[in-house]
Amino acid sequence: GSGLWLNPAIVVFLAPIILHAVLRTRVQKPVAGAAALLAEWVLTGRERLGRAALPVAALLAVLLLNITWAVWVADHKVHSEILLAVFPKSVALAILGLAAAAAFHTIRKKTTFIETARRWMVAHAALLAGIVAGALPALLYSVQAAIGARPMDPSLPLGFRSLWHCGDTLNYLLNGVPLLFGADARPFLALIGVGRDTVVRPLGILESACAVAADWAILGCVVAATIILIVSQKSALSRLLSLRPIPSSPILLLLIAFACATGLYVLGGCTLDFTTIRYLVPLWALIPGLLAAVFVNQRFRLAATLIPICLCVAWAVGQFAMHRQLGAPHPLRAVSNELVASNIQVAVAEPLDAHLLSYLTRQRCRTIEFESFWPRLTKYHPLIKASAPMDYLVQTAEVDRTWDWINGGWPGASPPETQRFLWPKLRRFMQDHPDTVLSRTPLPGGYERIRLSRPLPDRTIAATLPRVKSRD
Repeated sequence: GSGLWLNPAIVVFLAPIILHAVLRTRVQKPVAGAAALLAEWVLTGRERLGRAALPVAALLAVLLLNITWAVWVADHKVHSEILLAVFPKSVALAILGLAAAAAFHTIRKKTTFIETARRWMVAHAALLAGIVAGALPALLYSVQAAIGARPMDPSLPLGFRSLWHCGDTLNYLLNGVPLLFGADARPFLALIGVGRDTVVRPLGILESACAVAADWAILGCVVAATIILIVSQKSALSRLLSLRPIPSSPILLLLIAFACATGLYVLGGCTLDFTTIRYLVPLWALIPGLLAAVFVNQRFRLAATLIPICLCVAWAVGQFAMHRQLGAPHPLRAVSNELVASNIQVAVAEPLDAHLLSYLTRQRCRTIEFESFWPRLTKYHPLIKASAPMDYLVQTAEVDRTWDWINGGWPGASPPETQRFLWPKLRRFMQDHPDTVLSRTPLPGGYERIRLSRPLPDRTIAATLPRVKSRD
């Protein structure tokens, strides 16, 4: 899936560039016809709305997008609607096709947009070629899913969610901003370690106090920096919000990019749960520019000088505190050593355990994921033979990993990482087929190596196994 959306995600940086260029351009008003009437309505609405013009226009654009096509995930299933599912999909596609043809005809006949766009495309041919090459896989995937030519994978729901389904993502955003920009790394480490045994060393009292103080310093600096940027860009921001031509400004470009990235996260159909807060990490590409914009401010010279320095010191304290928490021996290290010593070359484990054991053994034990939501080690699937014995590595204690999520105070439902599928199915399979159990060997940390005479059924790799007739 990464080839479909990770690389095309660079288009996110293109959206603010285009928006910044469009908002700097004076659009010529059509002289007659329906286009002229529509332009008159838009200009009248802009005058009446004032600084609310941009928010209202953005809201209407999102609503139009939602009506056209909306995607969201609920109960681990992808849901999508074209024209709010009022019409059958074939009829809805025909309506959209006719509407697009009519809009194109009107734009071509009544405006100079086509000629302007053609000149722009010729002038920026190299940029457009790169965009098309990078985004084409994602575009084809999204179009095929929209028209029903292929199902949309629950782990890869490209598209925009409806506004009325954005409550969860707004909650993720509000809870995730401190995690993304705070100095105290403990919430971040707890989130990325959810569903597995901790490998984090606790901070001392002094280190913990410094990390918390750095968090409060960052909050104060961010508030002050926001005020400085708003005051220094007051006139340009007013024109931006009023949808009037804005000056060419790198500061405005960065602010537009920050707003676009945040809006795309809130509206993204791929925002499945709180762990997707990592999709906002690209915001850090904008932070140096914004800090530079604050630093060169002449109106608030003392504050503008101290704020970036204070932020860098606070984040440095956070980095030091995070470094102090790392380096504890991993709980699976003893298990991996035992596997290497026993010359176990192929085994099956829970997805997170499989990743770590393959790494810790340096692939001497190629550990296959069992029914992974998003398989990362598919190259190991051919190692499973339908009629050959197979080793399974499981922690047989009943550990409720969802409590890690609840105890962390994270919003929304717990992600797939907190679920355990192998041991419950393996235990049930052994109860139903006790003759398939060849051996059970205890391992460190409450793990066991269970060897079966034939592989346990696995829905994620069933297609790669040859069909054999069961002895049962």
